Amino acid sequence: MKWDSRHAASTVRKYLPLSPCWRDIVFVVGCGRSGTTLLGELLGGHRNVHYLNEPRDRWAALSEVTDDIDLFGTGRGRMFFSAGDAMPEHVTRFERLFGVRDPGAARTLVEKLPQNCFRIPWLRRLASQAKFLHIVRDWPDVVASIARLSLDDSYTIAGRPLLNRWWGSRYAKLDRFIEELAGSNLIPIRSADLCSIPTTEADYAKLAACEWYASIQAVHAARDLLGADFLEIRYEDLVANPRGVLSCVYDFLELRRDGGDLDRAIREVKTGPHAAAAPASVAGALRDACESLRIELGYDPRPALPSAPVNDKLRAGSSPARSSERIAVLFERFGPYHHARVRAAAAAMPVHAIEIFRQDDTYAWDVLPEQGDYPKETLFPHPTGSAGQRHDALWRALDRAAPAVIAVPGWAYWYSHASLGWARKHGAKMIVMSETTRADRDRAAARELTKRAILAGFDAALVGGTPQWRYMVELGFPPERIELGYDAVDNDYFIRGSDEARRDGAATRERFDLPPRFLLTSCRLIRRKNVGGLLRAFAVYRGRTGDAACDLVVMGDGPEKASLVALAEQLGITPHVRFMGFRQYPDLPAIYAMATAFILPSLTEPWGLVVNEAMACGIPVLASDTAGCARDFVVPGETGWRFHPTDTARLAELLSAVSADSRLTARMGEAARRFIRDWGPDRFARGLAAARETALGSPSMDLSLGARLVLRAAALR
Repeated sequence: MKWDSRHAASTVRKYLPLSPCWRDIVFVVGCGRSGTTLLGELLGGHRNVHYLNEPRDRWAALSEVTDDIDLFGTGRGRMFFSAGDAMPEHVTRFERLFGVRDPGAARTLVEKLPQNCFRIPWLRRLASQAKFLHIVRDWPDVVASIARLSLDDSYTIAGRPLLNRWWGSRYAKLDRFIEELAGSNLIPIRSADLCSIPTTEADYAKLAACEWYASIQAVHAARDLLGADFLEIRYEDLVANPRGVLSCVYDFLELRRDGGDLDRAIREVKTGPHAAAAPASVAGALRDACESLRIELGYDPRPALPSAPVNDKLRAGSSPARSSERIAVLFERFGPYHHARVRAAAAAMPVHAIEIFRQDDTYAWDVLPEQGDYPKETLFPHPTGSAGQRHDALWRALDRAAPAVIAVPGWAYWYSHASLGWARKHGAKMIVMSETTRADRDRAAARELTKRAILAGFDAALVGGTPQWRYMVELGFPPERIELGYDAVDNDYFIRGSDEARRDGAATRERFDLPPRFLLTSCRLIRRKNVGGLLRAFAVYRGRTGDAACDLVVMGDGPEKASLVALAEQLGITPHVRFMGFRQYPDLPAIYAMATAFILPSLTEPWGLVVNEAMACGIPVLASDTAGCARDFVVPGETGWRFHPTDTARLAELLSAVSADSRLTARMGEAARRFIRDWGPDRFARGLAAARETALGSPSMDLSLGARLVLRAAALR
């Protein structure tokens, strides 16, 4: 479903004539699962109240950025709004879609949307005389309820299982929540410490506690703004004494206390489930803060509970179970990254490496000398041979290795399909290693169905990060069989090399003919890498900054080079742009070390290992938000910034920001290096070992006839 404001506006007309008049406009706010629905429905039973329960289409018609769960597919929604976000057109649309206040009118409008607790200053601008009802509930009950709902991915959009019952379409609300908390002081822990790929009820409980705490803090921060137009009640008081609490609410809203209305409302009151104790997974500073806030709200103190670790499976440094079962690891070609990963894996388990081609036409890496760190064989010196010859060569290599588990990169390649065939014949288990995300390209329904059929032949998965994990789940892969850590580089190599280069920066610059201050990008010069977009933003930045601006170094080669050189000439920035061509692996740490910052401007990018390299070398990163690594690596204002790849003005602003303050740049570079330390080859080894144990310990998935036919056809290509 795509965003269409005309559709949203026509949808709301079904419910309410446009521009009605109300005696009062009332917003019911509070953390979800705190009783907002109960309170709204009780008020809706009054004869002079019109109740709107979560009118998301109406809010989306007012502004698409209100769509925090991405229900309409814009990808632009937000949770937090300030008074400064209220535009004049928002006020006009609010009056058209929700109505205007008229003291002479007979009825009152009551609207309920839990997310509005983060938007009170904005709402106050839209409806300056509106009243606000805030309902709170004891935090263990709210946390338990949210955690249960968070495990439900059964909601569908257009027949696709894309809507998590709590966190929205493709977990959009979770992404917004964690990202926007980073710029606030609403929770007592760092947002970076929250699990962005929750898999267990304990993971969700910690997120739910943060939502409960942040919701109440946001509402309380706006109390002074609301004055006498604010009333706070407790859920527990409402269900214990509905007549007394509703009478107080009626008085606050100046609703007539009609006995029939009260009696009908009270009959609807049902007590929700009660948590016997606070969840042990919410511990430390977060639990202490929640307990302190609940006491402030008037609840009795609870006894202390022992803390418990959350999500051990995903914590860096955890040791996987060991097994003597051999795993075959395939890559089309072994470059420096692949060698570093497999070497780390071989230190943890028996590994047999298979390289399809020693050289290819895509990357100009030097051929790696054999290291002897693990058994490895290469099938062909370069891309050659018929499909049948390649298939037979791979099967013979697998016969020699006799692995219990096979790990292959991706599901779309001939060697993946051939390996699946061998595994099915010999009873081996299969691991798919993937960095693919939904945003990589347009997704056709027929291709997605084919992917689902092929993925049904795999027993476990090893993926890069958050977007990759979510895409696998969206394709129907069991989340408990997905591990993290696929996309890693040799961090220690880049740390050592960059530190050595900085010891004599002048000599390093002279060796590579580098300018005194420069911004760096490194990629193949092809269209989707969007170097042209970077050049345009750089021209805007140079025009604003003048001689104080950094130069730009473009490292890499490809078919677009001539047109990019011509574009630089056209933009008048040729004296300040250097195309230095492809550089071999030994040169990279020194070049990164001399840069002020690194930019990845790609239109689409499954991951972006150059970001790993840059962060290990201690420089901040500006990354396109379509890059697969950006969501996990780029913490805005801490390790770098993210931007939309076609937003030239925003990228130009970020180029100015990252180059203007050397102290800020140094601080962000240090933070980037600290962050990336946990994403090295050891993380790949842990993830692969965990995926191997998952595969060996899980029954093979049942394949439908259609899936078997797809796999058979794929293996024959």
